[in-house]
Amino acid sequence: MVRKIFLLRHGEAIYPEQGMDDMERSLTSKGSTQIRALGVKMGEVGFDVGLTYCSTSDRTRQTFQHLSEALKKNLEVEFRDDIYEASVRTLFELLCESDKNLMSILLIGHNPGITYLAEYLSGEIIGNMFPGQLVKLEFGMGDWSQLSQGSCGVIN
Repeated sequence: MVRKIFLLRHGEAIYPEQGMDDMERSLTSKGSTQIRALGVKMGEVGFDVGLTYCSTSDRTRQTFQHLSEALKKNLEVEFRDDIYEASVRTLFELLCESDKNLMSILLIGHNPGITYLAEYLSGEIIGNMFPGQLVKLEFGMGDWSQLSQGSCGVIN
């Protein structure tokens, strides 16, 4: 049984103004447009996901909102503080502890953690994921608790 993991770095965000908390950074108009276009493209190929884990920062919440609006779907979402500035270990454990009945998960997060997680799970060099980049992985070795380093293949 093949499970899918979609790792999405938030869309392009504004640079923080002096005194601005990083969590409060919002998407630029380019970032909003970029995510809506990604959502339309994903919808055209029949994108469906069981659960979305999303960081609680403003830019990741906006990324989720634009994506779900473009998909014209009410995606189930769990907003989590621990995704912001998360290590690979934190993100990996989040996936491993997911409900075994889920067949697909979307994780909306931040660099460098999201890129490092993609590389850890796939065993491939992904490079620095740019804002709005989606990496699709598949895992066919059991339930989420059996994820391990290099156990996923990258899907085009």
